Amino acid sequence: MRRAALAVFAASFGIYLFSSAPALAPYRDMGEMVSVSHTLGVAHPPGYPAYALAGKIASLVPLANKSYRVNLLSVLGGAAACAIFFLILIELGLPVALCLLSCVLWQASSSFWIISIVTEMYSLSLAAGMLILYLWLLWERKNDAVFIALLGFAGGLALGIRLDIVLLGPAVFLMVFGRLWKEKRSQVVPMAGWAVAFAVLGFSVFLFLLIRSKTGPLLNWSRPETVDRLLAILMRKSHGGTLDLLSQNYAPGELFWTDMRIYFLQVLKETFWIGIPLALAGLHGLWNEKRRVLYFTVLAWAFSGPFFIYKANMPPNPHALAVLEAHFNLSKAFVYVWIAYGLFAGFRRISEGIWKKAALAVIFPLAFLGLSVSWAQVSKRQNYFGYDYGKNVLKTLPPDSILIMKKDVQLFIFWALQYAEGMRRDVSVVAHGLAGSPWYIQNKVQEGISVKLGPLRSSGEYADFIKLNSGSPIFSGWDHDVPSHADFVQIPFGLLRRLAPALSRDKIPVAPDFLKDFYAKRGRLNYGDQNEFFSADLIDDYSKGHFAREEWDHSIALNSENPSPYYRRGFQSLMKEDYEGALKDFGIAERLYSKTLQQTREFHSLPGVAEGIKGEWAQVLLSMGVAYEKTGRREESERAYLRALEIFPALAQAHYNLSVLYWNRDWNRVVTHLTEALKIDPNHALAAKFLPQALYAQRRSR
Repeated sequence: MRRAALAVFAASFGIYLFSSAPALAPYRDMGEMVSVSHTLGVAHPPGYPAYALAGKIASLVPLANKSYRVNLLSVLGGAAACAIFFLILIELGLPVALCLLSCVLWQASSSFWIISIVTEMYSLSLAAGMLILYLWLLWERKNDAVFIALLGFAGGLALGIRLDIVLLGPAVFLMVFGRLWKEKRSQVVPMAGWAVAFAVLGFSVFLFLLIRSKTGPLLNWSRPETVDRLLAILMRKSHGGTLDLLSQNYAPGELFWTDMRIYFLQVLKETFWIGIPLALAGLHGLWNEKRRVLYFTVLAWAFSGPFFIYKANMPPNPHALAVLEAHFNLSKAFVYVWIAYGLFAGFRRISEGIWKKAALAVIFPLAFLGLSVSWAQVSKRQNYFGYDYGKNVLKTLPPDSILIMKKDVQLFIFWALQYAEGMRRDVSVVAHGLAGSPWYIQNKVQEGISVKLGPLRSSGEYADFIKLNSGSPIFSGWDHDVPSHADFVQIPFGLLRRLAPALSRDKIPVAPDFLKDFYAKRGRLNYGDQNEFFSADLIDDYSKGHFAREEWDHSIALNSENPSPYYRRGFQSLMKEDYEGALKDFGIAERLYSKTLQQTREFHSLPGVAEGIKGEWAQVLLSMGVAYEKTGRREESERAYLRALEIFPALAQAHYNLSVLYWNRDWNRVVTHLTEALKIDPNHALAAKFLPQALYAQRRSR
């Protein structure tokens, strides 16, 4: 069986390696993990010390670039998880053929595959979870105390990869010590002592954070150089303002059933809609034959799946869902154990001979079809988006520039290229969300960066930052909005914008057209063609760069799902009196805003997001009404204005435009809309100017 397990490992390793990215691929914290591994630094809370140490070893492998080397850890973790999964099924008594079939089914899971080919800690954590299940099964069969010690050590050490492995704790505790209490009550305390001792030994990997932080590494998140600070990052108290805290905007459990629906649909789709029935068959088979295995896996699933999802309480928007789906994998591994046992139970009901062979002949190709489908969805073999994005920016920045970035992927790309690959160390990269944190400011001083840092939440704080750092060219990415201020201007600069004092605008040379003529653009840069959020989000930054230069066609070509460039192109046509062209673009923008608003409901977005979309949509309808009015289509114009007010009642200009439409036709309506316009906007000059005339005309018409 060991040879078969090694074969599963080798095959899985080969598949994942062949489909992994050749360089820095866009995925959540990938750039930070590369940087932390190369510099042996301290990552964001809870620090991930075991991953950092393993990553450092991987970064020393003399192969390709640093990002690729660290990514091998994920490939290794995915392959190890598959091999241990195979051994688990052998331990449960499944024949080799069904074990291999089940491994292929699990390996073809797109959510499992993606975490095995991106530079994150998820696949290693999943392998640790499978190891804990396997060690428990061995203890169940052999009843040897050494496995209790190994369970404790593996669990403690695995916490240094990801803390959510603790969710398997209730299953291990209840199933180990429940049995000891029943069979050998006198052994409970000694065995618990050994388990705790070895768990503490494994957990001692967190002392690395305390020791390493005192030496002042380049990346030293929250500086856990004291016991109090170490405890704070373990509890994630110093990791505020991140996507993880988005759930605090919702009532506890508000999104539980929405997220669970997504969870089960994902299992069904990945298993060609036979997964849930097979899992139920597997649960029935375990109830009849291996009830303790049933108890363990159900407990482990309940805590790592539904309980975690309840506590996470994340809205199902593309960004949050991309993060949440990675966490699904630990609990889904137990679902695939049930699926495997369901297959086993089903095949035992089929008599030997041609029918069993026929069933295998159907299911094996189905499993390999799943591999093929997942390959097309998740492969990053040709994904250079992250690497090219970072290189494109760095090679165009002036010497000693300051670069402000906000989103994790965009920010961490530059960390990886600077700290791991050694590119453009003269550029000072500022983390927008950390710029006001004392520990971050201390890190930058220690690094020798002379940037004067402070919070960047308001336009005034941006103005102060620009003033304090006026000796360096300052740039900001399109990954976040920079509020406008009279003291500084924002000048498009390819994938960036330059932030400069307003008085110096005329002295700044015009930047070359980097987007068209200079940037490397490997791969298909099309927002709608991407199967995952993070690559699409990078491509959207290129689209925003063209948008800022008023290059509407190029912006639309990169992201045809964004209504804004259609509206701007339509408005440009309106100004040129090309009313039909304007109406065509306004119509597309109107449909896209309608779709976007519907998505805010599906994604359970916060109210402010929906209101912002309604305001933009109403502006489209307002311009559409003007275009209809210019072409003499008064009824369509009226409908557009009224629809704008239906969507966004606080639009004073729509009331004014309706008053113009009704002028000399219905003075009552004219007065009503001019009055409403002034209620909404008392400073509306035209409404104030014409209301007295309308009132006079209204009186005369009586």
